[in-house]
Amino acid sequence: MDLSDDIAYSVHDFEDAVVSGYIDVGALGSRADHDELVTSMHSWVGGEVDHEELVAAFDRLDSLDVWVSSWDGSRRDQARLKNLTSQLIGRFAAAATESTREAYQHPDLVRFGGHVVVPREQQAEIAVLKGIVAAFVMSRNTRQPIYAQQREVLTRLADTLFERGPGTLEPGFAEDWRAAPHDEARRRVVVDQVANLTDQSALAWFERLC
Repeated sequence: MDLSDDIAYSVHDFEDAVVSGYIDVGALGSRADHDELVTSMHSWVGGEVDHEELVAAFDRLDSLDVWVSSWDGSRRDQARLKNLTSQLIGRFAAAATESTREAYQHPDLVRFGGHVVVPREQQAEIAVLKGIVAAFVMSRNTRQPIYAQQREVLTRLADTLFERGPGTLEPGFAEDWRAAPHDEARRRVVVDQVANLTDQSALAWFERLC
């Protein structure tokens, strides 16, 4: 699902970038070069969220009691960062669950029986996390060839899986494929399958199928 991917990647990529030393959370909290950062975030998220929305979303995240304002790699800071990731995942999932339930009043919601509704504020907060990671990590020129290669592998693998159909998918995803009513839904199944693979598994599948 798009939302589950967005939550997982935005939160855990942020966590990994902090642990790896790419993101200076102290600088984030002090708003060092803040306007430049927000402009960069806006560019990386493709304009799907307004500049003002990003500013407001950053303020909301920064004001959370669990927000991490310093990092020295100690066990205490590691625990605080883990708590932040847990709280963010719960925050985003709970907001989407509540909004979806409000939009679809019938008690039973199943695949293809409705659409996940994500509040605009949480969309903006997820975009902020993505944008911070992009601004601090992905924009580093030394890493661009790595990301380009990864995109190429995943794109070609997804295209191949879609062309070959359910016989190439894991059983659960093959079942979802057969239940999907149209190509758009089948493409979503393929994306779910690829997202379920580890980096090493994705490379192994690519070498075997592509």
